[in-house]
Amino acid sequence: MSDLGRGPGSLIVNGRTERFASVLERSAAMAERLAHEVGLQPGDCLVVALENSHEHIELVVAAWRLGLQFVAVAPTTSGPTFAGIVESVSPQAVVVDQGNERLNRVVRGWARAISCWDGRSPDSILMVGRGRPTEQHSRPPRPDSLAGDWGEWLAYQPPAVFYTSGSTSTAKGVPLLWPRILDKARVVLSFYDVKPGDRVMPILPLSHVYGLYCLMGALALGADCVTFRESASPAVLARGLLDHAATIVICPPLVGAFLFGRHGVEPAVRDRLRVLSMGGAATSVEQAQRILSALPRTRVFLSYGLAETYSTISCNEVSTPGSDLASVGPLRFGAFGEARDPTQRRRAQHLPERDRRGHQATSRRRRLWRVRRAGRTARGDVRGRGAASAVDRIRAGAGRRRATRSLPNVPGRENGTAPHPDRGGDPAWCARENRACRAARSVRARARATGAGHVIEERH
Repeated sequence: MSDLGRGPGSLIVNGRTERFASVLERSAAMAERLAHEVGLQPGDCLVVALENSHEHIELVVAAWRLGLQFVAVAPTTSGPTFAGIVESVSPQAVVVDQGNERLNRVVRGWARAISCWDGRSPDSILMVGRGRPTEQHSRPPRPDSLAGDWGEWLAYQPPAVFYTSGSTSTAKGVPLLWPRILDKARVVLSFYDVKPGDRVMPILPLSHVYGLYCLMGALALGADCVTFRESASPAVLARGLLDHAATIVICPPLVGAFLFGRHGVEPAVRDRLRVLSMGGAATSVEQAQRILSALPRTRVFLSYGLAETYSTISCNEVSTPGSDLASVGPLRFGAFGEARDPTQRRRAQHLPERDRRGHQATSRRRRLWRVRRAGRTARGDVRGRGAASAVDRIRAGAGRRRATRSLPNVPGRENGTAPHPDRGGDPAWCARENRACRAARSVRARARATGAGHVIEERH
């Protein structure tokens, strides 16, 4: 891997441009500050809930330098959810925007000490809360003392944890390995033909792996990366497309429909934009048709993925003649991910050895998943309903296993029931749960019989 700090990649963050080499230099000072002022050491846990900014990126790189376990939480998370995450993770430090009053209250109630760090602009002040330091007799060395290139630091990192938004259920922490995030970024962006000189603009939060892997992949491939705050208005995003000459845009369908499908496209944007990839939600056929009409010379993809599978697992180039506008395409990048029991607070201090099949060795508490034939049609495409069904099966399976492990010694488990401990085995509640379990088993049996999709669980 080339030394990307001396490569051609630049960052354009909220309208300000700088070389990635400058970010690497400042991240060294940020790492020293975290080590000396906050007391963080390799293996400690750092929770970050920030909007897209220079400081956010510097914190990510500083965490790589120190070998911290990086826990990413969306800054839009509700106060109670954020408080629950902080309580369950038990970090050594938490960083939020000072202007985020909702999360500020949580940090003030949790932290033993608080300090405010000035950012590069008046509106980017960080609140850093310190928790109870951990006592460890031996610590691994800092990754930046073992390798000179940031890509090589990733091999010495504990798994990162990305929390889901909780929009469809409770927020869940998904542990992902940094080297595999970078590998996935390279593969997906290479498929989009990203190369040096391109400007990749992910209109996505860096607090989610879907946004962060676009940043890492662009830098790894020598391209520039353009990003704006999640709170940026559509007018700011549209102006950013024009001013910063984006050639590849990755965004949710709602944003794509607004920028490219409703009010027309600036001729300069239309002529420069080579690739538009939309994912994270369903795109209607009507929306896709409007966007294709507005961008006749652009390769347009509909994509699909999960945080658990290191984001993108499939995409469909709907701009090719004869494409099915209702499909997100075949599984192109591998639907392989991992999940860990969130009730376990043990954190890896280093990456484990690889097992005989080339997978990362894991403890008995962890599960590796493969999704095969997830809702495929005869052509091998993943259609909206089938893809959603595959997601539901994954989440339902993970939820059942977590619930089973978190309710030890509960009567009735051997019969497939799981009475809530606070309900005292209420018969009506148990009957409803039993009916739900039977229905879920029936759905899985039909899916296996028809080949509509199945999940294979592998234990290591």
